[in-house]
Amino acid sequence: MLISVLTITAIVKSCIHRFRGRGNPSSHIFSRSQARSNTMSVKYIEQNAGSDNLHSEDIIEDVINGTAINSSNVIDFTADNEQCCFEITTKNVNVIGSAGTHDHGSSKVKLKNIVDYKWEVKNYPGHLIAVHMDGKHIAYVINVNNKVSRVEGMVRVVKAQSGLRALIKGMSGEVLDLQFAHIETEHILASIDMNALYIHKIQLVDGNLLCNLVVKIEDPLLNYSPKYDKITWCPFIDAPGEDDEECQLIVWARGSMLQCFNINAIVAEYGVGVIHPNVISAGYIKVFDELCTVSWVALSPDGSTLGVGSIDGIIRFYQVYMHDKEPRCLHQWIPHNGKSISSFFFLDNLTKNVSE
Repeated sequence: MLISVLTITAIVKSCIHRFRGRGNPSSHIFSRSQARSNTMSVKYIEQNAGSDNLHSEDIIEDVINGTAINSSNVIDFTADNEQCCFEITTKNVNVIGSAGTHDHGSSKVKLKNIVDYKWEVKNYPGHLIAVHMDGKHIAYVINVNNKVSRVEGMVRVVKAQSGLRALIKGMSGEVLDLQFAHIETEHILASIDMNALYIHKIQLVDGNLLCNLVVKIEDPLLNYSPKYDKITWCPFIDAPGEDDEECQLIVWARGSMLQCFNINAIVAEYGVGVIHPNVISAGYIKVFDELCTVSWVALSPDGSTLGVGSIDGIIRFYQVYMHDKEPRCLHQWIPHNGKSISSFFFLDNLTKNVSE
């Protein structure tokens, strides 16, 4: 198969560079990266391996001569291919689709508008659209100008397959961010305006899509102008037999302050409705550092660590322990020589439950 030839060619070339480097570390690193970039994955070459559209001899020659990075690849999709997959290693790629019998558009790709709202063209630090992990429930921000409050924020929720729609109203201003919780069996949506955090539960009842308010945490700040306001749920991975306390752990960050709430614990203790953080004694921690402005937050999948990025270029890692009102800073990291932090993530090799 062509993939085997290409991979072996790249490995041989890497070995040659290693011997030529004679122990020079820089030569070894360069060879590894070059070999990786010259490996092309082709999964569909069956009877057409020798066709005019894609010559295996030409590709192998390009790999050997080191010109594959700068050359142009031609990818030809034909009707009899069950699966086509290519790893792109060049800047210029020509994709040729099969002719089909259609008279307009594409016979392979169908487009359907789900979100038809036109947002104002400006910088949005938060999310305008949120998609549940089931891929069927979508929420997006609607900001309407009116004469009284200038901007009235709403959230439209859509179930894509059925076309059912619901509208969440009652925000005190522009919706700054929204996100679904990482829970497969429930549809929990969080959203924020300048003064409050809203948690809604999306349910299908008697053929209607309902958005019921679970809790509204109201905490306005004096003389505050939003700039980097964000929310983030714990990227929880459910494991049978283990505690799921972190599945509704959420962080609300704005200005120099961030607040971490365990929604399950708060609802169990105080019930549903409007709550002010001053009365919450369980399931809540707060971090305030007037010397930094929070630009990004992320929770580890197990909910034990909170990463806080700021415009001063520092990422601070805090221990999440709900019984400690002043969380301890475990570590500080400056990854980009003091440049403002725009985003980061905790890496984990699990994306779903894996039975052992």
